[in-house]
Amino acid sequence: MNKRLLGLTISMVLTLILLATTVYAYYFDRKETGSIDLTLGEVSFTWDGAFVTDFVMPAQELVETPFSLNNASSVDTELRFSVTASTSLLGTVNLEDIFTVYEFNGDWVLETDGYYYYRGSNTDSISEPGKYKIPTSVLNIPVLLSLKLDGYVIRNEHIGQTVSLTLTFQAKQGPFIDWATLGSTNYDFSTGQ
Repeated sequence: MNKRLLGLTISMVLTLILLATTVYAYYFDRKETGSIDLTLGEVSFTWDGAFVTDFVMPAQELVETPFSLNNASSVDTELRFSVTASTSLLGTVNLEDIFTVYEFNGDWVLETDGYYYYRGSNTDSISEPGKYKIPTSVLNIPVLLSLKLDGYVIRNEHIGQTVSLTLTFQAKQGPFIDWATLGSTNYDFSTGQ
């Protein structure tokens, strides 16, 4: 009987030690992560501006009203865009191949990846180094100011042909979110649309 009582006592002591170790580990081996901010909001921009609507000539200013993005986002956002140009005779070409003038607002910076990034003085570049967040208080972002066709390239054989300029905008709202395409705008100079 003494052996049985001794075995039961040892089992009970071991169980209490195991329980105490588990409780100690639960309460004292916990590590807390730092705070994480999750921002959910809507990224919303509208495109505004106008090209001339009549037939166009080389060296003529094609921008009637400068183009801009109107910011209606409810969250701080980064913006970038890519641009392509094409003609029905030449296919896809570099901008400088068919336009003598293409002037984007000075707040857009062309990076080595081929995208123009918005780096305006009204952006927040301090809270996240290397990022240029556009606050929701910035309502208007100028983009395309001037555009003129090159008369040495766009000549008589282009009469009635399509010359297109396509701007594709992308935005992102946080450091762990990929760029998402907001939309693309295309202008066909042969039809005026």
